[in-house]
Formats: sequence, C-alpha cells, structure tokens
Amino acid sequence: MNTNNFFIMPKISYEILMRASEDALRALIALEQSPGVSFERLSKELGFDAQRLTSALGFWRAENVLSDADIPRAHSSGRSSPTAHELADSLYSAGFSFATKEAEGLWGTLSRPELDALHRAHNELGLSIESIVLLLRRLKETGATGLRQFERAALDWSKRGITDAKAAEAHISALGRADEYAEHIAKTLGLSYAALSASEKRVIASWPGLSVSDEDVLDAYRRSLPYTKGNSPIAYMNKILQKNTDTKNTAAVSDAEKEKPAPSRGEVKKRYDHEKIRQWNLEYLKRLKDEDI
Repeated sequence: MNTNNFFIMPKISYEILMRASEDALRALIALEQSPGVSFERLSKELGFDAQRLTSALGFWRAENVLSDADIPRAHSSGRSSPTAHELADSLYSAGFSFATKEAEGLWGTLSRPELDALHRAHNELGLSIESIVLLLRRLKETGATGLRQFERAALDWSKRGITDAKAAEAHISALGRADEYAEHIAKTLGLSYAALSASEKRVIASWPGLSVSDEDVLDAYRRSLPYTKGNSPIAYMNKILQKNTDTKNTAAVSDAEKEKPAPSRGEVKKRYDHEKIRQWNLEYLKRLKDEDI
C-alpha cells in the first residue's frame, strides 16, 4: 500500500466505494493516515472492537484493495482476526442461525467472505435477521445467487430503509407485481420473458407509472421495429412511451390554460395600476439619487 496519505483512494472504483460501509471507509482512511499502525492502536482510534475492525478491513481485502501485508495484525492473539469458524460461531450465538441456514441453502458451506457479508449486512447496514432471510430468498427466486449481488442488494435495501421484515415484505410484494407486469407485457409482445435482461425488466416495470395501456405498448412496439434491426426493442419503446406521456401532459396543461376564464376589466385595471405604481416608485428613487449627486 502506498505510504503517502490518501494515495490509494483515487484508485478505488466508484462501484466499490458505493458498496463500502461507513466503518470500512473510516478504517481505510485511518490506515492511510497512519501507515504501519498497530491493530490495537487503530481499534482504539476508531472506537471499534476487534471483530468490527476486522470486518471493516476485511471488506477491502475481499475487494483486493488491501493485501494481507497491508492489514495490521492483532498481537494479543497472534492473528489479525477471528477464524471463519469462530465468526460462524459468533453469528450463530447471536441468534443469526436462521439467516446463516438460509444462506447455506444459497451458497452451500459458508466461506469467510460470505460470513463477513452477512455480518456487515446485519451489524453495519442495519438489516434485521428477518429482512436478510427475505432478501436471500428473493435472490434465490430470481437466480441472483452471487455474493456480490447479495452485497449490492443489501446496500440498496439499507439505503432505502428496507431494514425490517414489514418493509422487506412490502418491497418484495411490489417487486412481485412488477415481475408479473413485465411477464404480461413480454407475453403480449410475443417475447421471451426469460430472455429479457434485468435492466429491460426494470424498464418495463416502470411503464405503469407512465399510465400507458397495452394498446400504447403494442403501438410503441410496432413503431420501434423498423429501427431496432433485430435487437431488443425495449429501450426504443421506452423512449416512445415517455415522449407520448410528455406530449399528453403538455396538452393537458395547455387545455387547462385555455379553460381559464379571461380576467375581468377590473382585474386588468388592478394589474395595470400596480405596474404604474411600481414605475412611479422607481422614478422617484432615481430622482432622489440624482438630487443627492
């Protein structure tokens, strides 16, 4: 690691920085400011216990930002952090077995990075055990079974405030309705739902917000075909539907303006009088200024 302060920060990708927790960022900055600092001193400066500091630094090790040589070791135990077995024991003893068993159904025997990810989701991102279980089940249903996908989803849920079972269930229910709508649209257009990418499904799921009908979607599909040249028409259709919605909204505003009654002669006179008074005031102030000069 570069011994000059903050030299490593610009080398980290935006995606990794967005996934990093506050603990992880604080630990990295502190490590940059004090090269060669001991594990105990760093733990004291940050106010982290050994497990919390290990988890924070472990994030950067998992992302290959730090190497084993960069991470200070805890001299009291002769190693930098608890073993994967010890961390698993602590998670189970904390009532976390429900989540770890669900994770094992997704990933098999849990590795150290997977245990760390569960630990961060609960202790740093604030997700309850129940919400983590629901998130793992949602990822399994959608086939998003990678560790990075879990970490990104956990961070997204945390930012959205989806941290308890009630919020998680409501969010998953909304996602389910979006999935059903996307599947319905794919069937209407004669497309394979399974062949749609995740981003295309998200685009389709946004269409109810545009207040479009199935006929609008079909019309956009027909209009997009000459321009997509055998490629997926979803992105082009989205532009058409958004433009149509903008046009409708503009027309609605214009119609509302036309329906407004014309101002009475008295209202016009009042506006005229107000403007006249303003002009008199400006002229009066200018005259006072000229006299002072």
